[in-house]
Amino acid sequence: MTAEISQDPWAALDELMGVQVVDAVDEGIGPVAVYGRCSTEDNQDPETSRGWQFGNTRKFVEPLGGVITEEAFDVGQSRSVPWERREETSRLLAALKNPYRGWNALVVGEGTRCWFGTEAPEAATVHPPHESCTHPVGLRLVGEAVGGEDGHVGRPMRDVPEVRSLTTYRCAQRGFDMPVTGAWAALRVRDIRMYMIGLTLSLFGDSIFLVVAGIWVKDLTGSDGAAGMVNFCIWAPSLIGPVFALLADRMPRRRLLVITNLGAAVALLPLLAVDRPGLVWIIFAVMTVYGIAYALIGAAEPALMSTLVPEEHLGGYNSARLTLSEGFKLLGPAAGAAIFAVWGGPTVAVIDAVTFLAAGSALLLMTFREPPLTANARKSWGRELRAGIDRIVTFVPLRRLVVASAIVFGFGGLLTSYSYAVVEYGLARPPEFVGVVVTAQGLGSVLGGLVAPWLMRRRGEVGLVGTGMLVAAAGCLLTALPPALWSILLGAGLRGFGLPWLLIGTTTLIQRTTPHEAQGRTSSAAFTASFIPSTLAIPIGAVLVEFIHYRVLFAIAVVGMAAAAGHALRSRHDVPPAANADASGAKANADQHEE
Repeated sequence: MTAEISQDPWAALDELMGVQVVDAVDEGIGPVAVYGRCSTEDNQDPETSRGWQFGNTRKFVEPLGGVITEEAFDVGQSRSVPWERREETSRLLAALKNPYRGWNALVVGEGTRCWFGTEAPEAATVHPPHESCTHPVGLRLVGEAVGGEDGHVGRPMRDVPEVRSLTTYRCAQRGFDMPVTGAWAALRVRDIRMYMIGLTLSLFGDSIFLVVAGIWVKDLTGSDGAAGMVNFCIWAPSLIGPVFALLADRMPRRRLLVITNLGAAVALLPLLAVDRPGLVWIIFAVMTVYGIAYALIGAAEPALMSTLVPEEHLGGYNSARLTLSEGFKLLGPAAGAAIFAVWGGPTVAVIDAVTFLAAGSALLLMTFREPPLTANARKSWGRELRAGIDRIVTFVPLRRLVVASAIVFGFGGLLTSYSYAVVEYGLARPPEFVGVVVTAQGLGSVLGGLVAPWLMRRRGEVGLVGTGMLVAAAGCLLTALPPALWSILLGAGLRGFGLPWLLIGTTTLIQRTTPHEAQGRTSSAAFTASFIPSTLAIPIGAVLVEFIHYRVLFAIAVVGMAAAAGHALRSRHDVPPAANADASGAKANADQHEE
């Protein structure tokens, strides 16, 4: 027993959790060749492009029993050039005539990079479906059949209906086929729609309960400090977020989300006994459990969605989620306060528990099967814990986004304490008017979430984040102008409009470029690093507000946010575009840049 544990420190934990760790399957689609091409647009880095395309291919073929035995990658070759005239593809076509070539299927990293328009290799037939899929899973180019009688190596894809790119295969692996147009098209898939229904109910429950918890403590104790401790209990577990993220990467994500949602529902039940000040500790304990659930869901959900939602729709899903969250932030607090005033805190707790149950039930009703955890993901405890940080440090575009986001959110923390100063000294209105400014910012966030997919298809994740920072800087600039009602409300709206793009873009980039087994830790590390400066800046801003006029600090924020945007946008050409790049925009770029 001791020897076993020393060789595999995860074995005992896996056994307790009921996690079955499996090696890649021995039988499947077999040895494959992979082909990719570095786009001739936007001066893309060949090594980054190669790593992205071949990395996606490995994630696709390995769970299906595929082994990459041959790699071919063209640099400086236009996709309009026929295959027999490109260096690497001509080598692949020649290898097809060799019965001892060592591979029996060809997988392409992205179809639109590999051939022009609808042109694809003529001698393409589909590999028989794998037992775990409901659609074909690979291209097989068959020996001497290449060329045909007229010697033409390509024909319109509409005449070869079996041909699909890797992007479509990734959809097929999940059990559905979906066109790549429309960022919100993912909601047409039953499992994604089921999850979104549960998520919507859960977000509603959160939005009404989180504000009521503080009101409840204030009502029982009369202490502002005690009420403020509710927020501390919620966010304190995030300080050990890497531990929860590690659990999210070591356990099937859907199972973890089910357990977390059902556990949170049960944890809310002790609140039914709270009816006097002496029992307020129960609220603090429950809110700490709430914070743990938040940390687990925050790490597990993005990783689960990266395997359920096709890559071309990840941005749309993340935008839809954030739009729902921001919308409920506008409506939920007022609804929660009204319910508390009429029926009391226990009623709100029961409503929130029901929404957690609904979210857990929705997860149970999903038919999606997660890919198994492979043995090659197992490392020592120390390396496992720092895997997310290592990913951020080594992947330059993500590192720049995290650093830039930390700067922007840090200024956001400073400006939080200036909300009342803007209203009092800028507009000469009572403190209650802060609610109007906050509402303007919330409306901007909802609109920003709706626009984000459109912009991401045209500018990519890095472009979305950098543009969001510039929009937020423009909002700060309006607030720094001589005070006027229109400029302050519009400035708040612009800040709300742009800041969500930082979260949407960073989340999508992590989902699209990070290995599946490290996504939970990478997400946790990225957002912890981004938001720690904001948390530390809030008390600093509370001191500065007594000495520095709000217009001066907002002007400083303009410079800081603009500098952060410039830092982030340095990587705008270093990340390969997602599969959902806008078709019209892509064609226009191709017409201008492809040779």
